[in-house]
Amino acid sequence: MDIELEKLYEENRSSQDQKRQRKFKIILAGLILLGLIVAIAVIIPVIVVYSNQTDSTDDSKSEQTNNLTDFDPNLIIDYAALLSNNPPELYKAEIIHGLHAPLTIQAHVLETFNDNYTVDSYTADLTHKRITYLEATSLNEFKQLLVLDLGHNLLSSINPLTFNRLKKLKILALDNNNLTFVYPTTFSALNALVDLDLSCNKFKLIDSPSIFDGLKSLRHLNLSHNQLEIISPSPFGQFSFLNLDRYSSKSKSNVEPSLFSSLPTLYSLDLSNNYLTRVKPNVFRGLSLLNELHLSNNRITLINSTGFNGLDRLESLFLDSNQLSMIGIDAFANLQELQDLVLSSNLLTRISPRTFNSLRQLRHLFLDGNQIFSINKNAFRNLTKLVALNLEANRLETINETLLDNLNSLEELNLDHNLISNLSKGTFNGLIHLRDLYMSYNKIKVINQTLFTALAELERLDLNNNEIEFIHPMAFRGFNGSLEKLDLSYNRLKSLDRLLFKRMTNLESVLMHNNEIASLESFQFGHECSKLELLDLQYNKLTTLAENAFNGLNGLKWLLLTGNQLKMLQPLMFNGLIGLEKLDLDDNHLTTIHQMTFKELVKLSELDLMHNNISTYDPALFHGLHATINL
Repeated sequence: MDIELEKLYEENRSSQDQKRQRKFKIILAGLILLGLIVAIAVIIPVIVVYSNQTDSTDDSKSEQTNNLTDFDPNLIIDYAALLSNNPPELYKAEIIHGLHAPLTIQAHVLETFNDNYTVDSYTADLTHKRITYLEATSLNEFKQLLVLDLGHNLLSSINPLTFNRLKKLKILALDNNNLTFVYPTTFSALNALVDLDLSCNKFKLIDSPSIFDGLKSLRHLNLSHNQLEIISPSPFGQFSFLNLDRYSSKSKSNVEPSLFSSLPTLYSLDLSNNYLTRVKPNVFRGLSLLNELHLSNNRITLINSTGFNGLDRLESLFLDSNQLSMIGIDAFANLQELQDLVLSSNLLTRISPRTFNSLRQLRHLFLDGNQIFSINKNAFRNLTKLVALNLEANRLETINETLLDNLNSLEELNLDHNLISNLSKGTFNGLIHLRDLYMSYNKIKVINQTLFTALAELERLDLNNNEIEFIHPMAFRGFNGSLEKLDLSYNRLKSLDRLLFKRMTNLESVLMHNNEIASLESFQFGHECSKLELLDLQYNKLTTLAENAFNGLNGLKWLLLTGNQLKMLQPLMFNGLIGLEKLDLDDNHLTTIHQMTFKELVKLSELDLMHNNISTYDPALFHGLHATINL
């Protein structure tokens, strides 16, 4: 019995040993197979990249050119691999907090940038990745990067060492994040940076010049759409992120404002859409090359004489949509090169004689959307290079006779939406190069003979929505045939003198709808308006049209007579309109149309006779027409 038990025990142990050996072999085989899979996964991409690297390196050696030109632009490199002037390598991804998916950078060539600046490398697009924070080493492997877009993320702060390795970076976008401050040394290593976008964040205070230290090449700085209330240096400088300035108002008053003094190459600065209430003295000192300054959509109430000190080369200044009620004497005195000044949509009521006195290079001045009711007669005296002046939507009741005398270069004048009722005969005498004159929505009643005498180059005249009852027959004679577009709609005209359109050889469109015109004479527009293409006489009180009323208008394409009181159309009513394409007679009182009325309208493509009192139509009436007819 003992022998049998012992034998049974030995057999059982042997069976267990065999089972353990089989398990070991299976595990060993699995580990070997897993090792092979891992090896293949690592080695093959390296071989592919190395192969591309070798080809690119060989080409660069033979041609001594940038090896980026031969790299496949469609390659997608995982885990922060970046193409550069060195052979491409695969790098291990650094920690980027908030990223919920593997980091992938797609390389593509950015061909142009802003001022014809050419970018000949690749960009890293990290937008919409929900990134909340960047570690000091997050971007260490991006050394050759030229363009980095981190916009539309959840960044609330950035480690001050994050960008230290990006020595070649040209464009950095941090827009549409949650940034409230940046450490003073954050951008200090970015000596090659040209464009920095910090727009659409939550900055309330920019008070340390050291924030911009190192940005020696910066050309464009965008701080728009933030919550900035103050842009002036803090007495604590490099510790501005601690907001300690509130504890020392005394020392703050002794600090010389020079917030942007470390940006000597800056070309454009955008501070629009913030909460700024004033432009502090000397705050822009040091920006000697600044060309554009955007301060639109803030809450600025006053500009004093030192607010723009140091901006010797500024050409464009945007101050629209603020709360400016007055401009200090000589506020623009130092802006000798200014060409564009936008003061639209403020609360200005008066313009003094010295406001624009020093702006001798000014070309465009926008004062629309204010409450201006008084402009000193010498306010524009030195603006001899002004090309466009916009005074729309103010409270002007009259224009001083000599106010515009020196504006010899003016090409466009907008006086729409004012309260102007009377204009003296010499108002426009100095505007010898004026091309566009807008005076709609005023209270003008009469156009006298000499009002437009000096406007020999005028091309567009807009007088719609006034109260005009009379226009002197010779009122348009001063245009000397230059006028192309005339708008007299929504007035109180009852008749038109036959001489009114004499010598209007370049006239292309005439809008006179919504007046009280009752009739048109024969040859009303003479034989000199052969270029007229559009004639709009809708919604007047026309009851009769003389035969040959439109004779001479060989180039007319659209004749609109809707909403009148016409009862009958004579045989020769449209005689001479050989080029007419559209004739609109809708909503009249027509009962009779002679069968020869449309005979000469060989090019007519649309005829509208709807809403009249015609019961039957003679079949011969439309003979020969190839038009769409609405009855």
